This record gives sequence, C-alpha cells and structure tokens, in this order.
Amino acid sequence: MSYDFTQPVICVAEVKKEIFNEGSAQALSEMIAAQRFNQDELSEIFGIVTIGNIC
Repeated sequence: MSYDFTQPVICVAEVKKEIFNEGSAQALSEMIAAQRFNQDELSEIFGIVTIGNIC
C-alpha cells in the first residue's frame, strides 16, 4: 500500500505527560520535515504538542 501526500502537510505530536521534552523534540522534527516536504523553507511553521486530555 502506498500513500500520496500533497502540500501543505501538517503534523501533531501527542506525548505522555511525563516525557513532554521528548514530545517537543518529536514535534520539532516533524515541523522541519513538513517544511522541507512543502518545499518552502522560508514559510512559518507552527507546531503543537499535546498530552491528549480534553478539559
């Protein structure tokens, strides 16, 4: 099975509460990958890290 992705892409990282720093690193990696995939390294990229709780 293969997937075809189109631009722009977004990424959301969900982490466990205890390892929030690892989630931040994961989100940053995904943001860099999305920026490169979108072929626009000058555009702003926003990221979000969540622990998945709904209040």
